[in-house]
Amino acid sequence: MEQKISQLELAAKMAKRTGITKQDTENFVRIFFETIREGLMQDKLVKVKGLGTFKLIEVSDRESVDVNTGERIRIEGHTKVTFTPDASLRDQVNRPFSEFETTVLADTTSQEEMERIETPVQKPEPKSEPKPEPKTEPKPEPKPEPKPDPKPVQKPAQPEKEKKAAEQKAPVVAAPVQQSEGSSWLKWLLVIVLLCVVGGVCYYFGTQRGAMEVTEPAVDDEPVVEEEVIVAEPTPEELAKNYPQVEGGDYWIVGEVCVHEMQVGEGLLKIARKELGNSDLMEYIVVFNNIENPDIIPPGAQIRIPRMVRKNK
Repeated sequence: MEQKISQLELAAKMAKRTGITKQDTENFVRIFFETIREGLMQDKLVKVKGLGTFKLIEVSDRESVDVNTGERIRIEGHTKVTFTPDASLRDQVNRPFSEFETTVLADTTSQEEMERIETPVQKPEPKSEPKPEPKTEPKPEPKPEPKPDPKPVQKPAQPEKEKKAAEQKAPVVAAPVQQSEGSSWLKWLLVIVLLCVVGGVCYYFGTQRGAMEVTEPAVDDEPVVEEEVIVAEPTPEELAKNYPQVEGGDYWIVGEVCVHEMQVGEGLLKIARKELGNSDLMEYIVVFNNIENPDIIPPGAQIRIPRMVRKNK
């Protein structure tokens, strides 16, 4: 449907399809749009299940060119209504076009070029022919090997009878070695000298050990407890004394978050909504940066974004 439709025409179509009177359908359509309008003015967002979401969006000031005169003009910021269809409605509308393929077109594409665009034809895949199986030649049967002739079994020769040993081996007895008197006396002398040396060494180390005094360091039984020093953090009121404040505002300015570079066609309302989450907080940016005229800010200007804490009232 390319042409626009009014509320009366919409009510007439509803009455024709549902069988309800035209007056009731007109009242329903009027109340439906009035309810959406009141919701947008109050909450800036209205969501209708099965239909979609209506939302108010702030459009900031921007520069443009007058087509007739060629002069640069400034378009003031305004509020516009956007609509996002529900998933069920979107799928229902796009179902007839689900089999179409998307083609990216440039802004300069003409109608004739669009009509010449053809969808690619898929070529059928070639059928793969079955590979011939390799022929297997029959293997020759193995010839039987000739069996060897059995050899005559030779009987083992009978062992000869062992001869009985008539003679018994006589035990070998080593003759005692006679030690000379001189060698035995020398051995006893070496043993006595060794005992004297060992006794002297033991006596020396025993006396030295007794003379040594071992002192152990004194150990304190009571552990040393270190006192923990707690440094109190400054309150938001104390931090706010170092920065300019908005008189009667709901927030304290307690520091700086970041620095935003001004872009072409960008205003403080957009910066406040992007950095602080609410365009109503633009006044805090003006006071924090000491801006005299918030409507005239050159591109490339460095805008400091304040860090704010809500006041406890």
